[in-house]
Amino acid sequence: MRLIGLIFIAFSAALLSGCSWDVPIATQWKLRAFDMGTADLTKLRFALRTPEWAAPTPDKTVLVTTLASEGEKDGERNVEIHLHRAAYAKDAEDIANLSQKTGPLDVYEIAPRDLATAQALQAEARKLKAEGRHGHNGVKVDRGLACRKANVPDGAIPIDVFIHPDDEIGWLPLLENYDVRALLKTPEDLRKFEEGAPLCDKHAQRASR
Repeated sequence: MRLIGLIFIAFSAALLSGCSWDVPIATQWKLRAFDMGTADLTKLRFALRTPEWAAPTPDKTVLVTTLASEGEKDGERNVEIHLHRAAYAKDAEDIANLSQKTGPLDVYEIAPRDLATAQALQAEARKLKAEGRHGHNGVKVDRGLACRKANVPDGAIPIDVFIHPDDEIGWLPLLENYDVRALLKTPEDLRKFEEGAPLCDKHAQRASR
């Protein structure tokens, strides 16, 4: 997975698969019975706050979902799922009530064009589980999560990530003031990070192709 993906989806996927990372205990408790296999994907949203030198780009974000099961002749299948910018009237207010910080947030959800595809994958994974068939699935950010207005500066790279699993649970904090710099342990890590979040003018050129 590109390191930029760890900023967003990987933390969320890790939480939902049982890994805690730095997720608040209260959030883990409220999500203890949440099941992605049966979740209403029309309600699932994520929010991201980045440093000022970065610009989230929900309408350009593409996930790649990998689904494979034991005995499949064709092996793994990779399916692209496009996200887009979500706009719900109360999101900003609800998140503000959870956060100690202020500043703009960008909210992501599955784009309508790929909602049926995502639901079909969800149903297939649920069917495999019910049949007791061994397999695995995963999700990664392939491209478009964010771009950079400038080069990555020295020092901390703080981000905030929130999740809205459904309307009953509402918004929950996943990560607050998490320093992505902790993931950049080598020059190669930094290179991959910058590649995953290109300068915004280059990002626009990629998206127009």
